[in-house]
Amino acid sequence: MYKWKNALKSGREIEFEYNNRIYFIGNYDEGRCISNDENKEVTKYYTDIDLFLNEASIGKYLLSELIESDSAKIITIF
Repeated sequence: MYKWKNALKSGREIEFEYNNRIYFIGNYDEGRCISNDENKEVTKYYTDIDLFLNEASIGKYLLSELIESDSAKIITIF
């Protein structure tokens, strides 16, 4: 979780794979959100990184759960 949190708090963006799909966490004026490989937003925007990690979800799984279970795998940190 540290690698994800540190990257996001320092303004970086993350591309990751979960369940054979590619997702992207961008750094937008509105905050952070997760977009899927069809460039559709799957979460609302968050300005607080801790809240984002603990509330944002893909399907029924929280991002924090996906990270801790190693189900979400970082491809690139931009």
